[in-house]
Amino acid sequence: SQGRIGEKRRVKTSASEWSEMSSIQEDDEENEDETRQLLSHLAASLRDKVTQVQAASDEEDLRLFAKLCRYFNGKHHLEEIMYYENITRSQLLTILDKFGEVVITCTHAEVDV
Repeated sequence: SQGRIGEKRRVKTSASEWSEMSSIQEDDEENEDETRQLLSHLAASLRDKVTQVQAASDEEDLRLFAKLCRYFNGKHHLEEIMYYENITRSQLLTILDKFGEVVITCTHAEVDV
């Protein structure tokens, strides 16, 4: 909990608590490195925008988004993405919605072959 301005607080921690706190800090640093690695294929400016999206704080959502980025070039149908990534329409639409600040969706007229 946060103290009031000017209020001094003393915190006592045991060796095991220090160890646990250190472990949590290491996990956070590893997660940041992993996030950078997941998004390394994106341009730095786009990577910064993606990490600012609220959904990026959810590791699972960020992983799925990073995995799907290669399809976000306007050349892939939703059904194709669903098939190749073995995800449901609901999962795909949810990710597109959550990262809507950085993804533009478009509809193309169906072309007869």
